[in-house]
Amino acid sequence: MSSRLFIRELSANDYTRSGWDLAICVSLFFQGVLCAQFAHYMTLSKRDSIWLKLFVTGLAVLSVARCCQCLAIMWMQNVTLFPSVEAASTLWLRHWVPKSNIMLEATGALYVQIFFSRRLWASAISRNAYIVTICLIFFALGLVTAVVGTVCLFVNRITWTAGLISLHLGLVLCGDSLLTASTVFYLLRHYNASILSRSPFAIKMKLLVRLTIQSAAPAAICTFINLVADMRLFLDEIEDPRALMAAFILIIALPQLYAWSAMWTLNSREDIWVAVDNRTYTVNLATSAVLADLRSVRGPHVGEVPFQGTQNNFAPSRENEKLLSV
Repeated sequence: MSSRLFIRELSANDYTRSGWDLAICVSLFFQGVLCAQFAHYMTLSKRDSIWLKLFVTGLAVLSVARCCQCLAIMWMQNVTLFPSVEAASTLWLRHWVPKSNIMLEATGALYVQIFFSRRLWASAISRNAYIVTICLIFFALGLVTAVVGTVCLFVNRITWTAGLISLHLGLVLCGDSLLTASTVFYLLRHYNASILSRSPFAIKMKLLVRLTIQSAAPAAICTFINLVADMRLFLDEIEDPRALMAAFILIIALPQLYAWSAMWTLNSREDIWVAVDNRTYTVNLATSAVLADLRSVRGPHVGEVPFQGTQNNFAPSRENEKLLSV
């Protein structure tokens, strides 16, 4: 019986309905992870600015809205339309709730992308306006293509929708890659410029590089696979049910991966400070005063340190603060 169950050929309707069910399960799983991250942030946010707290609040609202949309789709597919397999399988073409999926994904992704862009600009890591502007242009064009793709979906231009979603994901992936690469580049440049290669500042730079890559990787991989699936749908004119199932799952999970990335970055600030404070390192007497000052100085918000950097030295400066946010 079990062998017959796994080797039987599934119909296109089976792939469509199972794709939504799997996507909703993935969404609920990530929502549980996000709830734990939000709860952890509440214990660490006492010294954060009001704007950062409002950002996290907005992120929580967007993630809850995504979760409510998934529950509504599951109810309609498995309860309201349960007697009609055909109607349940074509729900994403007929009802406005699943049709709004693209806009929810684009809005959630843009919200986090603006946060990371501001992080790159407002910190002391980089003041290169060209890089931040190019990233924002990619993200804005991605939002425009998502809006046009949603309009095409509402007027039943399905093939055009697949092509526009592919363009949207490609623009988002380019912007994310440029943003992540720029952040890593400037972190490494500050790390290599410091002669105190085992100082707390250098250790913190290394940890920030690792955190930046690890937090950006899941969303980038998900975006790339989603791009491949949507390109397959566009080229095959929505005739590949497996690619359609993969697109459903990935586009549901993508905004929550962005939210998870932002919350991981925020919640890792105190862990980085603990790792820096507990790290053993050796220095000579000429630099011991600088290192002692670095260990004692904390910025006005958790995870921030004021410093004034030159090519060969990094020393704290309270008169002219530049905040290096995690």
